[in-house]
Amino acid sequence: MEINIWPNSNKKFSSRLISNVSHHDVENKLSSMFEHAYPVVCSSARSCISLIIEDLKLSRGNFVKVPAYASHCVLESTSRFATPITYNADVSCDASIIYHQWGITQENTNKSPGVIIEDACDSIYSEKHIRMPLGGDYEIWSLPKILGCSSGGVIWCRNKADAKNLSLLRNKRKHSGIFHWYLRVLGRKHPVAMSYWNGVESLSGQLPSLALNEILFTLDSYDAIVEQRKDRLDLARSCLDPVYKNKEDGRLPCCLPLSVSNNEIKELANIGIDIGIKHFEKINSSGKSELTKVYPLPVHQDIPMDMLESSLKILKK
Repeated sequence: MEINIWPNSNKKFSSRLISNVSHHDVENKLSSMFEHAYPVVCSSARSCISLIIEDLKLSRGNFVKVPAYASHCVLESTSRFATPITYNADVSCDASIIYHQWGITQENTNKSPGVIIEDACDSIYSEKHIRMPLGGDYEIWSLPKILGCSSGGVIWCRNKADAKNLSLLRNKRKHSGIFHWYLRVLGRKHPVAMSYWNGVESLSGQLPSLALNEILFTLDSYDAIVEQRKDRLDLARSCLDPVYKNKEDGRLPCCLPLSVSNNEIKELANIGIDIGIKHFEKINSSGKSELTKVYPLPVHQDIPMDMLESSLKILKK
């Protein structure tokens, strides 16, 4: 079994497969599960980003601050409409995408952040309300990174009017439908298909009913996934001292950032956890970005408890 920073996609469908599941059905389900925000279901988290920036009517002359090690999908979806710059760039910006990395709450914002888009792409909540702790107008989820769905993203809007506008804009987008979703699914085994999907995904709109069915079915397992995450976190935290600890705000990390030796990295790879060193970014009280090299130990639902126990024996030596 290959263990990654995020859960692997495991497509799940129910008897609703033959029914016509709509975006409205999934959004109603999310609204019944979480309070204090309004959901808009999109094709992916990257399409969520571009949709927000498009709705803000930003263009190339507008700057959007992003993490120093932002993924290509964040950079590509931002640059479809605006110009991405790093947090430490000493210029004013019109919006900021602030990442709660691996589900660890970011506590500060950069200076003059503009409209705040809280990137919670890999956060899962133990409590049923959306916090947006940095005062953001939007929070973004990636359903593959949280629940292991094959696709799907969610924009949580602080204001109901924003959710309505974004839904209308999503419905007008042309890059949507079953063929585009199949490219995503096939791309997990065939890189050529994934390259075509990547080329247009940030401009995607609606998901096909088949994908919405999968999301709706997987949401029924949300509470069970939360309990699995808690069990793994409790076990890991009883043995380890992460470089960064999460605030007690109901957000459950998918990984714990650790300081490890080269020998420990090799031993972890031998048992199937081959992730390597990554950069972890925190914004300090002065609004500047600080980068630390860490090893992200997965604690999400895909890592078996016996494998986690084996990893803890290595790290406690």
